[in-house]
Formats: sequence, structure tokens, C-alpha cells
Amino acid sequence: MKLNVQSQVMDDVLVIRCKDRISFGIEVEALEAEVHEHTRIAGTDILIVKQVVIQLAETDYIDSSGLGALIRLSGGPAAG
Repeated sequence: MKLNVQSQVMDDVLVIRCKDRISFGIEVEALEAEVHEHTRIAGTDILIVKQVVIQLAETDYIDSSGLGALIRLSGGPAAG
């Protein structure tokens, strides 16, 4: 199944609800695009939303690429 995301900004916090799977390819790209679309001013690295919650309760499967994307998006040590 393909990743389905729903986004909502609440009090300067972006909440992204993920359904189905986050895996290599289009699903990872879709999640990263969703985060960047709602957190940055287009064409810049200027953040308009600094806090992001990614809800995974309805996510059935995450492969290593999906896990890597979540780490990158969290701004952790692997962020580049």
C-alpha cells in the first residue's frame, strides 16, 4: 500500500498523520516533501514551523529507508 499523509498545523506545530507504510522510494519522498512543504518558506531554508509531530499509529510498515528519513527529519545526527 502507498503512504497516505494528512497534515494539519496547530499552534505553530505541524502534525503529520501517516497511514499504511513508509518505505524506500515514493513513500519516503512523499513524507519528506510533506514536511518541507509545510515547514519552510518555498525556495529557502527559512523555517515557518519549527515543531513537527509525525504520528505513526496507523503505519503498518517502516523499512530502513523510512527509518532513515524519520531520523533525517528529526534533525538528529544523521541529518544532512
